[in-house]
Amino acid sequence: MTRGGVVYHAPLTAAADAATVGGRAVRLVEAVLRDLDPPRDLPLAYHLQDHNRSRAEEQFLGWTVPVLDRLRERGHPLATLPPLAGPSPDAVGVPLQDAAVPFASLSRDVHAAPGLLIGLRLGCHPRSGLAGAVRATALACASADGKRALQQGVQPRIERAVCGGCGMCVSLCGNDGVRHNGHVAAIRPETCLACGDCLAECHTGALKFPEGGGDALQARLGAYAAAVVRGKPRRGVWLAFLLGEPQRRAVNLARAAALPDLGVLAAADPVALDLAAAALLDAAVPFASLSRVAHEAPGLLIGLRLGCHPRSGLAGAVRATALACASADGKRALQQGVQPRIERAVCGGCGMCVSLCGNDGVRHNGHVAAIRPETCLACGDCLAECHTGALKFPEGGGDALQARLGAYAA
Repeated sequence: MTRGGVVYHAPLTAAADAATVGGRAVRLVEAVLRDLDPPRDLPLAYHLQDHNRSRAEEQFLGWTVPVLDRLRERGHPLATLPPLAGPSPDAVGVPLQDAAVPFASLSRDVHAAPGLLIGLRLGCHPRSGLAGAVRATALACASADGKRALQQGVQPRIERAVCGGCGMCVSLCGNDGVRHNGHVAAIRPETCLACGDCLAECHTGALKFPEGGGDALQARLGAYAAAVVRGKPRRGVWLAFLLGEPQRRAVNLARAAALPDLGVLAAADPVALDLAAAALLDAAVPFASLSRVAHEAPGLLIGLRLGCHPRSGLAGAVRATALACASADGKRALQQGVQPRIERAVCGGCGMCVSLCGNDGVRHNGHVAAIRPETCLACGDCLAECHTGALKFPEGGGDALQARLGAYAA
């Protein structure tokens, strides 16, 4: 493996405070810079991915500001690239050896920058797959015309007859990609980046992506990112956060947690970073074992009573979806390592837990209660009612459970 293909990874969860995450990010970026060994005064143009919700933006800035401060201390002059919603009107055409994408229309600011820093939060996208470093690079560095070309044919559409006019999509979009015309919402093709956030939160189902287009979009994103990287050999740093993507970002509780919290990554190659992120995700949740009925059903309705859970946090739509749609094997995999345990010496044998459990997850053996691993869903109801304290959850396991539930719901 070449040094450009090395990816540095610091395992973390979103529960870590901003100082911890920012400190790890600084160390990873410094490791990449040691490999690249650029001039100490190399100017860097940087782009920190925008976020549509102020809470997520504040969190992201808390993670990345220490990186910018450290780069300034090292002597690197920093210049901010235009935000995604307001790209530079000046464009530079970069020829590509690709029949599908003959040239890339890049921002002049990007093309002229000696070095580059791209910071992003990894996510999922229904058309481009992993919304990672390659996609962030293409969108951050394309000109206004380039952004329109990238999203051609894949921007969502709004069914006017279905739209309820609530304006949720308008308030969520940080790119001014959707407007309200007084009655219903309307996509603005000149600014919509087809990120998909509006679709995830639309409760009427009026917003839809057009059929197909995924392969073409992936090809365009890859070609644009390649044009950027080739123009700055060994002068680019990519920093990605695989953190904070579950329900904390969602407005609509029906939105699934897309990715587990797996930490911070940094590399000098966006493709290598995305491949490393994909490998981490595959290792964390290699596959979901769903029931055949749930998999083949054309549509789905999940009803639930919201509550709290000592291991998964909010016992909401994501958890209910995962448990309702998992197969028998999937349910066992979801609860692995987080089912409660009964201290036999403490159990009084009252049978309260047996009578409360609606999943036949606990049985009475004539003297004390015993958990049935094959049916226990680790809901925690039995613990809440046990007056002897014999029932206890094992230490830890909450982050792993959240990751599994989110992956199954996704």
